[in-house]
Amino acid sequence: MTTQREQSCPDSVAEWEDLYGADPGATPFQAPAWIGSWCRAYAPDRVRTVAVRGGRHGGEIARVVLVPEMRRGIRVLRPAGGNLADFTDVLLDASAPDAARALAEALVAGADWDVLDFPEVPPDGGVHRLRYVWPGRSLVTGSSVCPELVPAAFADFLAALPGDRRRHLAYRVRSLARAGIEDVRVTQPAAVAVSATRLLRLHDLQWAGRPMNPEHRTVAFRRHFVASARDLAARGQAVVIDYRQAGELVASALNLVGNNVLGGYLYGYHPRLRTGLDIGTMFTRSALELAYELGLPRFSQLRGVEPAKLKWGPTLRSNHRVVLVHPRSLRGRSYVAAVTLRHRVAAAAHRSR
Repeated sequence: MTTQREQSCPDSVAEWEDLYGADPGATPFQAPAWIGSWCRAYAPDRVRTVAVRGGRHGGEIARVVLVPEMRRGIRVLRPAGGNLADFTDVLLDASAPDAARALAEALVAGADWDVLDFPEVPPDGGVHRLRYVWPGRSLVTGSSVCPELVPAAFADFLAALPGDRRRHLAYRVRSLARAGIEDVRVTQPAAVAVSATRLLRLHDLQWAGRPMNPEHRTVAFRRHFVASARDLAARGQAVVIDYRQAGELVASALNLVGNNVLGGYLYGYHPRLRTGLDIGTMFTRSALELAYELGLPRFSQLRGVEPAKLKWGPTLRSNHRVVLVHPRSLRGRSYVAAVTLRHRVAAAAHRSR
């Protein structure tokens, strides 16, 4: 097996794409198009790629792209994607039983870091396989909750819901139909780039006069959002759904397509739609239908537990924060102690509410 370490934004994606396809649990946030776009927008000169080649064909069997940071004198490596990624993970070839161990050895071979900190690892994520073979100390705490639904033909999905919930959602769907709102899927890369730009304008209108995630207004985010949507669409990993009323674009949604999950990433709509219409129902119905047609077993509403998500009766799937300490780092142990203390304080404060 051989390892590869790069100190700049990764450009070659052929092997990376193959590895992405060989990891059945890979989410869109580990796709080359997503991470490559994020690196170019946010950290073009300071990312580190650790990739392992091996197996019968000598291709990549493991990969992770990391960003080095200093935290109170402690050298931390965090996954590329930052707080924009709802899932942070590594890629591991499912057909290579030693992929996690080989990646652990490649990471430990580097002596210029103290801890790896993955803030949003899904419960079936590859980082857990890495943790099981890790030669140093590790820590797992709770992180964000991502509500999930099982896709189905929408009539069947509604029929399976409890009576009151089924009648409520059916009424909301009929209201949308009476309003004459039609949805159109956009999949061609050039058209997706145009729709993504318009989506951001609608997102600004949606939040006008209200507190909005300030990151969404930055040049870096907008550059990454449009470029990643375009490049993901070229690989069948993103679909924009535009919503039109009397021919006018009034709403838009970007859905990210993983190997076993569809994620509803960002939405935008004209504020006038708030009058008498359930916008959340509009977006969720379209995403469920898309996930079902793509044959995906899960539709994730991604991070956050809001009433608009809970009314669908989702399964609440919890991410984990996973910290791996370099086996030769003493400073890394103090980082784990600080993370553990903060987690306990936050949990105690939550229980006291």
